[in-house]
Amino acid sequence: AKEHGYVVPDTALDAAYRSMAQVTQGQGNYDYGTYYRSEYRQLVKLDGAAYAYYVLARANRADIGELRYFHDNQFGRIKSPLAEAQVGAALAIAGDRSRAAHAFQVAKSAKGDFVWDYYGTPLRDTAATIVLAAETQQKALLPDLVQRLETLDARVTYTQTQEKSWMLLAAKAVTDASGPLNIAVNDHAPASLKQPAAFHPDGADIAQGYTLTNRGQGDAWRTVVVHGVPKLPTSAMSAGLAIAKTITTLDGKPVDLANLHQNDRLMVVLSGEAPDKAEHHAILVDMLPAGFEIEAVVTRGKDGGAEGYDWIGPLGRTRSREARDDRFVAALDLENFHGYYTYDDTPDTGETFRLAYIVRAVTPGSFALPGATIEDMYRPGVMARTGEGVIVVSAKAVSP
Repeated sequence: AKEHGYVVPDTALDAAYRSMAQVTQGQGNYDYGTYYRSEYRQLVKLDGAAYAYYVLARANRADIGELRYFHDNQFGRIKSPLAEAQVGAALAIAGDRSRAAHAFQVAKSAKGDFVWDYYGTPLRDTAATIVLAAETQQKALLPDLVQRLETLDARVTYTQTQEKSWMLLAAKAVTDASGPLNIAVNDHAPASLKQPAAFHPDGADIAQGYTLTNRGQGDAWRTVVVHGVPKLPTSAMSAGLAIAKTITTLDGKPVDLANLHQNDRLMVVLSGEAPDKAEHHAILVDMLPAGFEIEAVVTRGKDGGAEGYDWIGPLGRTRSREARDDRFVAALDLENFHGYYTYDDTPDTGETFRLAYIVRAVTPGSFALPGATIEDMYRPGVMARTGEGVIVVSAKAVSP
């Protein structure tokens, strides 16, 4: 931020740099995975040191002797291509081009071991290596890295936030290195073209034939976004997670969703599991039909049960849960590291979850009932959803 002209207090930066210096030595309380096995904790510390050296080098505060020692004695233990590239960038910024070239070559060739790194993926680390290589003028590496990135991107069904962020930065780095864009639409070059360029063909344009041609000297990255409404209701599905949704009376009895009445109060129970028993930081979203409003979220009692509604069974803890105007949203952890958390307010849902909230039928009419969805926030392809349906709410009878 300060490099771009924003006012940042020097005292805050100095404190951050002092902390970064401790991190390079494996010190400081930054081990976010306290339940990791000891060998995993060491890998986290190595990654932290690599990043800290990079930050200090950017600030011209890296000790070149310590950085060289880290490269010569600790670098070979790193398992993350991102961390390897950060070491390379730190060395390049500090002026050791020889060691920097070695670090970048290792990062470029590494496949990566992400068993211990929840956020790491080959896609993220390849994109990040492109950014760091471009920043430190390692341009000879870019063609091979971009080619690999294109291959990885083609195999990723959904991208998580870190992948998207690094891909955006990689696209900018490659675009800056390629020079100005020159894109022709249907063989006609626009009079002016700003970066990023956006084109908005409608259905008629596409039906007639719509082509974009790169007439520039460098590569042009493109993203296609399609907006539309499905013709048919989506069906239930499960891909690494499972979820079920039931709607009953407040005492758990079945209810006819096609024969509801205004002011009926109903219980919505959402349950499921992570069959692979792996760690998932999940987001659960249950959109409301237009005729419903959320009246209350059922809370978890001290014994773990649903307060006031014992028939529901035990409820899981959440990091957050919200009753919004049009949806119920909850963030929760699904994991099987039982017993490792030490704070009462830290989620310990386990591999299964159960949540509940109360709705009231408020608007008469026939409405689509959306399915509930749950997805891993950092692996969006790992998700599940329930099927869609219909509710019918009759108007409240008016007394004569």
